[in-house]
Amino acid sequence: MALTFRKLEVFVTVAQDGNFRRAAERLSISQPSVSAQVKSVERYLGYPLFDRRRGATSLLSVEGQAFLERARELVRAQSALAASRPKLARPPRYHLRVTVGPLLRCRT
Repeated sequence: MALTFRKLEVFVTVAQDGNFRRAAERLSISQPSVSAQVKSVERYLGYPLFDRRRGATSLLSVEGQAFLERARELVRAQSALAASRPKLARPPRYHLRVTVGPLLRCRT
């Protein structure tokens, strides 16, 4: 299972908000998707990132606090890379002309 920039972005957003539902709203994705992505990161790392309590603000674990700084650095680096991409010129427009012969026309 890969550790992606998107999963890191989701983790950082949850850590900032302290709430999975609010993070989901901010990211415009479902709350179960946020939970699944954070759990995927936890499985990859081998330790919990949050001390979860139902109905309460999710607090970062000790390991989560240490990982948050590294994750923020990676998310910032990815954003900088994306911003430095050269802007491509507008793609060319194509026109398609279709002609139909008398044998293919619909007859009524």
